[in-house]
Amino acid sequence: AEIATYNDLVPGEGELSATLFIEIPEIARMSQDEVREAVNRFQGLEHGCLKLVVGSQEVEARFEEGRSSEEKMSAVHFLRFAVGAPLREALASGAPSWLRVSPPRYTAEAEVTAALREEMLSDLA
Repeated sequence: AEIATYNDLVPGEGELSATLFIEIPEIARMSQDEVREAVNRFQGLEHGCLKLVVGSQEVEARFEEGRSSEEKMSAVHFLRFAVGAPLREALASGAPSWLRVSPPRYTAEAEVTAALREEMLSDLA
């Protein structure tokens, strides 16, 4: 059963997989209402709000089903990115790359470092 569970996390050909952990460091000092408000900032994240952007190419993260609902948002999400030839070529060319989160109530970007880019290309090979 464990092997089957983890095999589902292994990306298919032309895919990258990732784990997203949502951390709220100050949660221990927050009231229940404050926790609910903080977590609700991430509602809808799984609906086209997280993208891998490489130059002018981008692909939305596909989230594993069943990790969140209107009442509850999981702190851990398993993602996949379907990487087509144009995005792979842009990644190999060294085009500026980042992960972008843009739901209505939360926005963030993280640059894809050269080391991460090399790992991604290796995984896609």
